[in-house]
Amino acid sequence: MLCYTLSMTQVQQKKAYLGKRELKRAASKGIREASKQAMEVAGSVLTVEDGWLVRRYEDGRVEKIEKLPAAKMSNLKALVSD
Repeated sequence: MLCYTLSMTQVQQKKAYLGKRELKRAASKGIREASKQAMEVAGSVLTVEDGWLVRRYEDGRVEKIEKLPAAKMSNLKALVSD
């Protein structure tokens, strides 16, 4: 009995498990917060949209910097796909 009380119950183990959905949600929240802070500090942030590297400015302007090669785009898609 003592061994069982020291080990985690099945419910505790499920709560301790960080699934893909929870990890993705936490990472997305962190990225949004970091982007917001970067925008406040630097006045712009770099993002990738529709195959382009773009700079978004605080006032809403969007500047296309560079068209990304298809190989780089497939690597990016692999990182963020479900």
